[in-house]
Amino acid sequence: MPEQTLSALEQSWIYALEQAKEQAYPEAAEKGWLGDILCETEKCPDLSHRLPRFVESFEKRKLLDVLQQHLPSSYTDLSLLTLGGTKAIFHASYGGEQRILKIDRFPKNPHAYENMQKGYTVRHEHDILQQLPEGQHHHLTWLLDSFSFREHEKEYFVLVEPSFVSQPLLFVAAHNSPYEQFSLSLFPFLFSQIFDAVCYIYHEGFYHRDLSPSNILISDDRKNLDVRIVDFANTVHYTAEQSPLPFTTGSRTITDPFSVRQTNFPLDYLREQGELYSLGKNMLYTLLGKTWSETSTLGIPLLYDPLSLSVFMTTPRLPRYRNMDEDYTGTLGILLSNLPPEGRPFTSIIHRCLILDQKERYSSLLELVEDFQRCSS
Repeated sequence: MPEQTLSALEQSWIYALEQAKEQAYPEAAEKGWLGDILCETEKCPDLSHRLPRFVESFEKRKLLDVLQQHLPSSYTDLSLLTLGGTKAIFHASYGGEQRILKIDRFPKNPHAYENMQKGYTVRHEHDILQQLPEGQHHHLTWLLDSFSFREHEKEYFVLVEPSFVSQPLLFVAAHNSPYEQFSLSLFPFLFSQIFDAVCYIYHEGFYHRDLSPSNILISDDRKNLDVRIVDFANTVHYTAEQSPLPFTTGSRTITDPFSVRQTNFPLDYLREQGELYSLGKNMLYTLLGKTWSETSTLGIPLLYDPLSLSVFMTTPRLPRYRNMDEDYTGTLGILLSNLPPEGRPFTSIIHRCLILDQKERYSSLLELVEDFQRCSS
């Protein structure tokens, strides 16, 4: 990509990548990692991807090495689970139990780089979980431990959470999921747990702000179905006048188009509307097995399969923003009319979470939960 086409943010990220590589090279050579890292890097056919691949390959080894060096000896069998946009997640044994460890990583793209500068850190998640002391009784992950240490003038912070034998709702509810099929007869029970979690977070003074299907974990044991809400990187206190934390990439799929366009409503009201919208999107996704996403350029609703990302339904292309609300409302009506039998009692509830007309929406989380309980009984 020519230099002149890069934004200032992209240039800053690339510069930071170059600095990270320069610092990593001698250590990788010293520890004997360099040959494998270069081999992994050269597999990238796109030359522009080789710099971030080098840094990522180094980090996989470096972070594991740091944890092995500095964690108490009671943590054993460390292994990398995943490298997210801003953090690496490891699995470890601790005595007779399994634990999850989170640690900041070099941001994988310019957007993640910006988010980390604005506060998306493991320490932020730690601070939020500390203020949700009863979370484990309300279907949230919870804080088990934390560690901080320095190596070569760099500070590391590690958050420890319990392991949970599960899959995210994103995979469990997908219509072509390779995992055990989710029975829609469990839909009321599933969302009663999700609502309990969201209401607890709210009563403690926070909005989660990232209730995407990937952050709702469903236990593998369907006979004793359990839910756990994770990832508090976006979470803010409801009294904050302005949040320094923008929405992450993942949460854009559940970002409320009503709230982001309003300027004449109190911020607290808009944040609560955002939670309502994300709950509606998750209910719709669970019942249909597909996700509805509004495109950022034309506002054209798409329903796509989250595993293959193949387009499932789209309305005709329209001139930019023309009839956007009518298009949205019409597509919502089509989707609701195609709910399976198990979901039809909840049609009105989902509609009132997702409709753009503020007068037709739920006014609060409490109103939504009370309505859901009546329909479930």
